[in-house]
Amino acid sequence: GFFSTTSDLLLYPSPSNRSVADFEFLGRVLGKAVYSNILVKPQFALTFLNKLLDRTTVIDDLYILDDLSLTFTVGVLDSTGRPREQELFAGGSQVAVTKSNFLSYLYRVADFKLNREIAGQAKAFLRGFHDLIPVDWIRMFDARELQMLISGDDQGMNIEDMQKYTNYAGGYHESQPIMQWFWEILAEFTPAQQADFLAFITACPRQPLLGFQFLEPLLCVQKVPLDETGEKLPTAATCMNLLKLPDYPNKATMHRKLLYAISANAGFELS
Repeated sequence: GFFSTTSDLLLYPSPSNRSVADFEFLGRVLGKAVYSNILVKPQFALTFLNKLLDRTTVIDDLYILDDLSLTFTVGVLDSTGRPREQELFAGGSQVAVTKSNFLSYLYRVADFKLNREIAGQAKAFLRGFHDLIPVDWIRMFDARELQMLISGDDQGMNIEDMQKYTNYAGGYHESQPIMQWFWEILAEFTPAQQADFLAFITACPRQPLLGFQFLEPLLCVQKVPLDETGEKLPTAATCMNLLKLPDYPNKATMHRKLLYAISANAGFELS
């Protein structure tokens, strides 16, 4: 894969993947998403986000990594995924870590793990990202704020704000009872279900940092005919932030179908 994960499941470039061109492309993809106000799901390690901000990682950032060695070596994976020992300097495998050189060891491990090991991949990703988002545009943010800019706000979904900036199509209108059922159901969902619903429509479980008015394009609920069986599920076109909602006969049926759809990832269909 292109990314490894920390113990908190945050992403940073995989040291074993040497595909520099692909990392540059992925950086451009993320840069394009940020430039276009499109939220994406991945959550990145703060140390890697600091690289996007052109900030130096330091020893205090080493907390994201778990394994340390007893000599001046670290365990790494080669390009085939096989483990091997990497000396932190020439002859490091013969130098034991002691009280007198412990700080030197920490600094060398931090520099290797945070900088040298992923230097090629990170440089390519940054080149792609900064090709669309110059670092001066985002230097004002810290790493956590940049993550919010990339992936949105995870503080819970603001239903009133979402309703305010939702469009309707196919015959639906916000004044109709069926739409009132729809918004009541969303308000009744648990925070986790609301996140699943948002991911079902937009591919990202978090709302835009500055509110739904900055979602591109705005959310839209489109009316679609209910089939003869009455079992048709809601579907979505995430590229258009579009929910295709059948005209169910009652609120209970809509609730059941919506919950099943977001839980089963019914998702996109051509129609």
